[in-house]
Amino acid sequence: MREAELPFIYVSNHKSWIDHFIIITASLRRKGVVPIHLIVADKIWSRPLVGGICVALGAYPARAGRGIEVSLAPLKKELARGECVGIYPEGGCVRAKDVFGEPKVGASYLAYHTGREIVPMAIKGLEDLSWISLVFGGRKVTLKFGKPFRINSEALGQGTPQEMIERGRKFIMYKIVELYRSIPD
Repeated sequence: MREAELPFIYVSNHKSWIDHFIIITASLRRKGVVPIHLIVADKIWSRPLVGGICVALGAYPARAGRGIEVSLAPLKKELARGECVGIYPEGGCVRAKDVFGEPKVGASYLAYHTGREIVPMAIKGLEDLSWISLVFGGRKVTLKFGKPFRINSEALGQGTPQEMIERGRKFIMYKIVELYRSIPD
């Protein structure tokens, strides 16, 4: 696989609360990738201990209801500084095996407006994760990386910015689901 051009945008399915730690651990092998800044749900961000961990990891609150420009502004800033970012297109955890949420436009919007490459990933093995299953579950967890791509006319055909972002939203999730389903059980 061709290496993605730094900085880039990670996109992944979101099955558990430890997904980001798995992604960071896998990314440590590549110089310049970590930290990976991401958007965290406001309800998670507002929890005292968890919010502090989010700050330490370089995450930002989602700022729900304030518009996509406000929500994605910190990630745009990090990309401009040369830092990688990550977005879970589903917008939240979808814990069931082989079930995926309807993707939001954030990752596609960010990629379209910054011109940065997207690196799709899929995590399998963390479905229905609990503290008990984490400690005693004996889980096999697999993280698979896909080929980098851009949200542009070369990848998605011609169209207005709105059409490109909408097609990009669906294409991103298609790539994630395709990777997920290619991982053996």
